[in-house]
Amino acid sequence: EEEEPENELVIEGGPEARASLEEYSWTELSQISSLIAEAQTDDLAIQIAAHYGLCSEGGTIDAANTKTLSLANGVSVPIAVGGFRHDTRSDGAGQAGITFIARGSVGAEAMNALAERRIETVVHTILGLPGETPEMMLDTVRYVSRTPAAGIKLQLLHILKNTDLAEFYTQTGFPVLSMEEYVDLVIRCLEVCRPDLVIHRLTGDGPKDLLIAPLWSQAKRQVLNAIHREMKLRNTYQGRLYTP
Repeated sequence: EEEEPENELVIEGGPEARASLEEYSWTELSQISSLIAEAQTDDLAIQIAAHYGLCSEGGTIDAANTKTLSLANGVSVPIAVGGFRHDTRSDGAGQAGITFIARGSVGAEAMNALAERRIETVVHTILGLPGETPEMMLDTVRYVSRTPAAGIKLQLLHILKNTDLAEFYTQTGFPVLSMEEYVDLVIRCLEVCRPDLVIHRLTGDGPKDLLIAPLWSQAKRQVLNAIHREMKLRNTYQGRLYTP
């Protein structure tokens, strides 16, 4: 009689493993996402993801492994796995098992298509891009708030070594936001956000050994405290200036 491998992964209630992301239905991916979210440890979560071919046994994700989202206008958008247990569900019910990333430009129609499949969308915005004015950034947040997006990440632009952006910064010296400017901008963004839009991020801190600017962003806790303090001083809140 053959003995079963000691550490064989046993998954109950999950779909059949398939050869690629494209071959899974959205319902099956939702089931897999729940299994990953409910795993007792991160290591077990990676084992489950690897079992379903969503990453290697070491947790490496293949960027070429995508699933096509077909829109009503005939446009196809490739959807890839961005990570596991990285984001919080917008309903507050714990972690999202799988984070999906749309590759390419995604508008409201794509987000509507995802919403129809009960896949939550979180939009990652970068504040402070070269040539972008504060009003343009606010327009971006207004646009996101009028889509079916469940959440938004407000991310400060970081200039990192050995990137095209770093070379452009060296050549042009384009202005980067000061902490005071960023705090003001974030608060203004929150004011025009849809009240039920989940805020997944208010700032960020680039790797210290790679960060060129802005250096003040390394003090992440200080930035967050400044945002909270200034919101109290202004007696303002998310959605105060939101218009549908």
